[in-house]
Amino acid sequence: MVSLCMLSFIYEFFHITMQSEGSAMMQYLCEKYGWDQWWPQGSDEASRQKRAKLNEYLSYHHHGTRMISHKIAFKLFYKQFFKKDYPETREELKELSFKFISNFEKKALCAGPFIGESTTPTIADLFAYAEIYQLVYMDVLSHDDLSPAMQAWAEALQALPAYDDVHTSLKKLGAAIRESEKDEEIE
Repeated sequence: MVSLCMLSFIYEFFHITMQSEGSAMMQYLCEKYGWDQWWPQGSDEASRQKRAKLNEYLSYHHHGTRMISHKIAFKLFYKQFFKKDYPETREELKELSFKFISNFEKKALCAGPFIGESTTPTIADLFAYAEIYQLVYMDVLSHDDLSPAMQAWAEALQALPAYDDVHTSLKKLGAAIRESEKDEEIE
């Protein structure tokens, strides 16, 4: 049986989703429900500085980290829509992916195991992981292509509760795309 609190949360979640970007929605929910482990809540200077560092990444995320996964997704569907090959090769996309990941690592993970010098994952890490690991699920990169620091970061996020449940659809999409590419090679 679903509790009234859960129904309220679900309504609020979808109501906010329709009106804002995901990171703004997650910040709101963290603040409302006091999820300090995901988003620093305090009014002290240290908490404000942590939030500023997380906001710095989340602002960059839209035109930085997210850009590469948009290119990958566009490449995957380009041939279906335009009936011709995508202008950039898989190797060119892989090289571009390495540049984005290197930049991410230098800027976001430069002072600690998680974004914003945090010692535990934050919502910024969740957003970054979703974009970066799409490259692995879509076979643009492998986990072994990542630096040791990036591997440790990814493995820490993969150890979070419900990780497999949340990423099932993306894993299935990656498998379907690999199968589709094999079929194209046969033809």
